Amino acid sequence: MSAAAFRDEGAEIMSLSGAPLAHEYPPEAATISALSDWLSDILEPVYGFQSLHRFKEKFQPRYETLSLLFRDEGDLARIGAGLTRAFLPDASLRQFAGAGLELLRGAGRD
Repeated sequence: MSAAAFRDEGAEIMSLSGAPLAHEYPPEAATISALSDWLSDILEPVYGFQSLHRFKEKFQPRYETLSLLFRDEGDLARIGAGLTRAFLPDASLRQFAGAGLELLRGAGRD
């Protein structure tokens, strides 16, 4: 309803935000693509990246690349924690710990 009201007010463009971990990578990004798929599969039950992506498809979105810039690799843990809290603000510490254990189990499969 909000999108229709926005359109009726004359808006031509509206952001549907990002759908992280739910997109195609170019062939030269095979490693990051595999990591993204793995994370998406593990986190899908909690967040729903793919279902969100399918929902947004009905609006025929125009895709834009989103980039994350950081000073060095030492920042990645804080960035990861911040992004996790942004996408899953109500997740409990137990849920995060469980997801972390699942990530560790999955890492041992390769």
